[in-house]
Amino acid sequence: MIDEIIKQLKPLINGELIYLSQYGSHLYGLNTENSDLDFRGVYIPTLDDIILHKDKDEINTELEVEVECYEEIDKVINGFPLKGAVKAKKVKVDVKIFSLQKFIQLCSKADTNALDLLFSWTNKDTESYLYAVSDYINPMAQIVTYKNKLINTDRLESPITYAFKQATKYGLKGERLKVLQNVLQGTKNFLKEWKDVIVTPQVHHLLEDDYYELNINSLIDNKHVKIDELDNKGKLEKYLYVCGVQHQFNLELDKFIKRIEEKINKEYTSQRTIDAKDGNDWKALSHAIRVLLEIKELLDTGNIQFPLKDKEFLLDIKQGKVEREFIDNFFNQELSNILEGVQKNELNWKYDEEFLNEFILQEVKR
Repeated sequence: MIDEIIKQLKPLINGELIYLSQYGSHLYGLNTENSDLDFRGVYIPTLDDIILHKDKDEINTELEVEVECYEEIDKVINGFPLKGAVKAKKVKVDVKIFSLQKFIQLCSKADTNALDLLFSWTNKDTESYLYAVSDYINPMAQIVTYKNKLINTDRLESPITYAFKQATKYGLKGERLKVLQNVLQGTKNFLKEWKDVIVTPQVHHLLEDDYYELNINSLIDNKHVKIDELDNKGKLEKYLYVCGVQHQFNLELDKFIKRIEEKINKEYTSQRTIDAKDGNDWKALSHAIRVLLEIKELLDTGNIQFPLKDKEFLLDIKQGKVEREFIDNFFNQELSNILEGVQKNELNWKYDEEFLNEFILQEVKR
C-alpha cells in the first residue's frame, strides 16, 4: 500500500520525501476494523521554491489506494470447500506531509502531531518509508538523534493543555447531549399523552405539567436548562433556555422538537462519535488520556514507544468499557503528577535554533 501512496504523492511534492509513516490509531495500536487510514510524513522542498517562497509548509491530500482484505465466504468450488479468500478493495487514505522546516518548528513547540511523527520511528508494526541515499544518513534518522536539541521540555504544558481541553470540552458536550436527549424524550412523551386534549401544545404547557416533571422540570436550574425573562418592547416575556438556545413559551411543541433534533444532529453526531446512551465522547476522552500518558513517558524515559504501552487500557476507554468516574479520577491524578514532572523538567531539553538552522540549510543545499 505504501508504494502506491508514494507513487500518488510524487506529483504533489516539489522536493524530496524523506519519511512517511502510518499514523493515528494504527500507529498507537488502537485501530479497529472501522479505523481510518492516516499517513504523516516529512519532505525537503527544493532550494528554488524556498527562495521564491513557493515551498509549502504542509501538503494535505486524500488518496484512494487499493488494499488487500480477507473476505469470509463459505461455498464449495469443484468439490472443495472454500472458507475465505483475499480480495482487493479501494480505501481512502488521509495524508499530511510537513516540510522539514515546519516539522522542526512544530517539534520545538511540543506539538502533539509532530511528537507522534518524530517517535513513530520506534514502531516496527506500521507501514513506513524512509528515503535513503548511500553517501549520507537520512535526515529523519538524524533528527531523532537530535531530539534533545529539538524539543523544548519546558513547553510540554502545551500538549497537556490540549489534553485538558479535550477532556473538558467533550465531557461538557456529553452532559449537554444527555440534557438534550432528556428534553427531547420528555417532550415527545408529553405530546403523545396530551395531543388530543390540548389543541395547540406549546412550551409553557410542557412546564406546567406535573406528570412529566421528572423529565423536564427537574432539569430547570441545571446549568444547561433554565427559565428567564427578557424585555420585548417594554413587555417581559418568558423563555426556556436549553443548552444555550432560547425558546419562547408560546413556541409550538412540534417546532420545539424539530429544533432540539436539529441541534443534536448538527452539533453532537455529525462531527464526533458520542455514545447516545451515556453522552460520553469516548474517542475524545481516549485521546486526552493518551496525550497525558505519552508526555509522562517522554518525561520519564526521553522517548515515546509505539505501539503505546497502555494501548489495551486506551482501547477500552475508546470503546466505552471504562467507567467515566474512573477516567475522571485517573485523568486528574495523572494530570497532577505530570504537571509536577514538567515543573521539575529533569530532561531539560532546549531548542537549539542555531544548530537546527544549520542542519536545515545543509539538507536543503545537498
